[in-house]
Amino acid sequence: EEQGWLLEALSASRNTEMTLIHLFGLLIGARIQTILTFRVRHTMLDIDEISDNVIRFPVGFGMGVDTKDDKQIVLHIPIKFYRTLITYVNSPRARGRRLRANGGDNIDQYLFLSVRGAPLYRSKSDSREFDSEATLRYQKTGQGVRQFITERIRPHVRRNHAADFYYRFHNTRAPYGMNVTHLQLQRLASREITLLEA
Repeated sequence: EEQGWLLEALSASRNTEMTLIHLFGLLIGARIQTILTFRVRHTMLDIDEISDNVIRFPVGFGMGVDTKDDKQIVLHIPIKFYRTLITYVNSPRARGRRLRANGGDNIDQYLFLSVRGAPLYRSKSDSREFDSEATLRYQKTGQGVRQFITERIRPHVRRNHAADFYYRFHNTRAPYGMNVTHLQLQRLASREITLLEA
């Protein structure tokens, strides 16, 4: 039920980036650090050659996408959602944000940028490089997403559904796990898979 409230609030916000970022969390279970360090180049896989409904996407140390403690893991990205990311990255809205960003519109640009073209999270590799044009005194670590949740999502849900509603972005990880478990149990009940496979 709460996932429905969240999706309704995101739809009402009409913010494409925040909606995609939240869907990334709900559908893939990735941490905010991982989602926000995806780059344009990560949407350029040749998906016509993938026969499965899921893309197995390695992230972590040496892979170009940050993870907690640089742990190497594999994300399972539904192909339909990956197609949505491809559509977004090629949209005039996304291109406009990249054109306003430091470095401009190129494949190494962050996938999700603010309206002014600023990264929402600065990767570990970028943080190690000296930037003579930098004016910020702090690192970008997803504050824009957290502010959006505080100012737009929670108030919408509290106004329309539950006065005590509260969540942090990290809370999208547990519903992902529960949704996957529920789906596997349905497949088990219909005898598509064994308990071991589930």
